Amino acid sequence: MDELEGLPKGLGADDVRLALAEIGNLSEWPIDTTYMDAQLPAAFSKLLRTAYHGELLAARVAHLFKQKLGGHAGCKTVARAKKASPELAFLADVDFVIVYSWTAWGGLTLWQRLAVVDHELSHCGRDPDVGWITVPHDLE
Repeated sequence: MDELEGLPKGLGADDVRLALAEIGNLSEWPIDTTYMDAQLPAAFSKLLRTAYHGELLAARVAHLFKQKLGGHAGCKTVARAKKASPELAFLADVDFVIVYSWTAWGGLTLWQRLAVVDHELSHCGRDPDVGWITVPHDLE
């Protein structure tokens, strides 16, 4: 069975295949690197924002890999989204930063990877009175 069979409506298998073919996977973490561009999550984000998060199409979202992310009491953190600080927004021209654990990402299936990117995008929002905001979980 094709791993892309049965993708949610609005998310085309050909688009996902193209993203996978263009970017591929990095097999080893580069020495002396703290962060690196997360190109595949960024490509998935573009597809997911177009299909499901239209309110975020104007948002400038940076996607980064860090080798590992810390977690809370026995929980493994796979990714973390946050609103860019005013300084970062000014200097880097971004509204949100999503950081992914490169180690955890490598152990995820394609569906899990798409779900992680979608979940992190759900933390990005816009308040008409305030502008871009970080949206918390419904239940912590």
